[in-house]
Amino acid sequence: MRYESSATTVRIGVPGERWVTSSLRMWATPGRLSSLPVTPSTDQWCRNFLDLKSPASGDAHEAFVASITEVRDLHAKRGLRPYLIEADRIDRAVYASVARTRTPRLDGLMRHLSSTANYSRLSVACAAVLATAGGPTGRRAAATGLASVAVTSAFVNVVFKNLGRRPRPRPRPGLIPTARRVATPKSPAFPSGHTASATAFAAEAGSVSRAWSLPLHTLAALVGYSRVHTGVHYPSDVVVGALTGITIADLTTGAVTRIGNRHSWGQNQIPPSEGAVAG
Repeated sequence: MRYESSATTVRIGVPGERWVTSSLRMWATPGRLSSLPVTPSTDQWCRNFLDLKSPASGDAHEAFVASITEVRDLHAKRGLRPYLIEADRIDRAVYASVARTRTPRLDGLMRHLSSTANYSRLSVACAAVLATAGGPTGRRAAATGLASVAVTSAFVNVVFKNLGRRPRPRPRPGLIPTARRVATPKSPAFPSGHTASATAFAAEAGSVSRAWSLPLHTLAALVGYSRVHTGVHYPSDVVVGALTGITIADLTTGAVTRIGNRHSWGQNQIPPSEGAVAG
């Protein structure tokens, strides 16, 4: 039997009988050419193909399956994929550690906080307090904060979540205590919409009313943690959600500032007729 391999192509077979060539993009056999991407089900596909379409000796079959594994491993070692795999392991380990840690005093509080943040109700309540107790600055902070929440919520739920479509965590039965459970949303997990909206409101409103910045950011951080504590998000969902909220809040601040400057500049201009009269 001969067996040849490279970083992208593997050829195996019994001399005088049959050659099978595999690559990262194409699978070829005598008389048949099939396009097939490298996926976790590739091994089973090749077993079925060899058994049903082109019978081979046991040695050739085993060598071919081994070649597929080798190509897949070589492909997995390239680029960012190894780092992403290890990051995912850490992400799941932190999630499991939080789930296994028994905190009966926090469970009810985190469950209620997580539920209160549904549909940005917590941000709306904070905006009402700001508008009532913060004077003109508080009303401006509440308005810009809610505008940032609206933009963030639309972007995360309509665009961002549908890019990766990461499944929600599915912990084994009994891992998440009953006292801390909330209803698992049907939307994808990545990123956390609750965290993104709460952080966007905190960043935007806090930039307008500095006195409220620390309390609002603390509340947003607690909302983010509550989503992990209740088992509906991985930690990375929360981290990326917070970064998304901060980024959109900064963009909203810039847009509001530019609009305000243009409005002020327009008011300060003297119409030509008035200038002529004054002269």
